[in-house]
Amino acid sequence: MTRGRLVGGCVYFPYGPAGYLHFLAKIGIHQILPFNTGENLRLDDAVFPFDLGIDLKEPPFVVDLITWNDSVEYAHALTVSFSLEPELEGNGEAKDIRPWGPEIPKP
Repeated sequence: MTRGRLVGGCVYFPYGPAGYLHFLAKIGIHQILPFNTGENLRLDDAVFPFDLGIDLKEPPFVVDLITWNDSVEYAHALTVSFSLEPELEGNGEAKDIRPWGPEIPKP
């Protein structure tokens, strides 16, 4: 991820996991999906759209996606996408969105 505002996205559960595949997302110690701490998504053949309003201003720009599978017979996978709006300058243009860090020095 990079500096900006997480505004939404979706989680796609394909046909098959029938409640065995679990998902939640965190930023640091804070659970952001689903919003209720300690809960998780367990869906089957569904798209779960979500709206967020979370500013990512300071590195690390990381969202931890946590999944687990209660089935010992079948492997399951899901797809997650996020929408990120870049930070804007006063003139309405996008700021440089390179992620700064020890490996990428500021110009």
